[in-house]
Amino acid sequence: AEYMGTANRKKFKPNVQTLKYDNIIMGCCASSSRKSGNDNHLANKPLTGSPGKQYDSRHQDLRVKHKNLLHKDYNYSSASNPDIDNNRDDLLKLNNARVANDVETIVKLLNSNTAIFLSDYKLHPWATNPRTVGSLACSQIGIYAASGEDELRRRIKHAKAIPVLVSFLSHEDQDKQETAALALSFLTEADEECCNIMIKASTVPALIRHLSAQKVGMQSATAQTLRNLYYQRRDVQMQVLECGGIPPLVRLLDSDNEDAQYEAIGSLQDLLFDNNGRPIKEIAEAFIRADAIPKLRSLTTSQDEEVATMCKTLLDLLEKMRR
Repeated sequence: AEYMGTANRKKFKPNVQTLKYDNIIMGCCASSSRKSGNDNHLANKPLTGSPGKQYDSRHQDLRVKHKNLLHKDYNYSSASNPDIDNNRDDLLKLNNARVANDVETIVKLLNSNTAIFLSDYKLHPWATNPRTVGSLACSQIGIYAASGEDELRRRIKHAKAIPVLVSFLSHEDQDKQETAALALSFLTEADEECCNIMIKASTVPALIRHLSAQKVGMQSATAQTLRNLYYQRRDVQMQVLECGGIPPLVRLLDSDNEDAQYEAIGSLQDLLFDNNGRPIKEIAEAFIRADAIPKLRSLTTSQDEEVATMCKTLLDLLEKMRR
């Protein structure tokens, strides 16, 4: 066995404990597609250029209530370094905290590097299975955030989880990056306080880096989080421009995944307009420099009617501004 914590990756003879992480709740961005959800709210909503949200994210369809979440038992093995006695019970602590909705303990366990192993089940369609108790705790925070329960969200913020999640975006371990991206994509929805904390922590450059991630789901979750930030704080629009975020956003239009295309178009649309519904010239010019016009033109014939309609609207506007 190998200890997989970030602090120490040396091989050793582990003291292994196995227990069930009972009834782990799944539902945080449980699918990369919205097609199984209710699409009625998406119908007949072309982009308008009016202030506020310019589109309804398909990512939001992945939000589910506790009563609809999948419950299942999973066998997790915890390989704890015998020299670090404090780590041995972290998995048990996390399980007990989850049962009790003890948000504060779960947030403390974000720093646990106790290695865990799950080989017989994929917890999430695209995200890497948690490899440490800290990553599993991050997944649980994402589940709480996706539940829509205000009290849980308040306690997450009060326990100072947001700066830790932001730090995970730049962590060397992929599982921490991805679980944090999922959690933050839900925590930032219609939550100005959370967005302000993230902006203060200089999150925008880290998010922009993940727009070029290999996984389409990671790209979409990151784009959604950025959109949430600049919807709540319009000054973030210029940060995205200055940090080089527009070229990778535009490149998302090249995705073969229609939902990723949809998220990219909606993110570009929201990025373009100011609080008064007027297009920002500097951002429009950056779109054009990043070859958004030919990419949008190619998607006007998409079989996804929403994608095609959104592209036509944005394309017409950019072509008028280019003249």
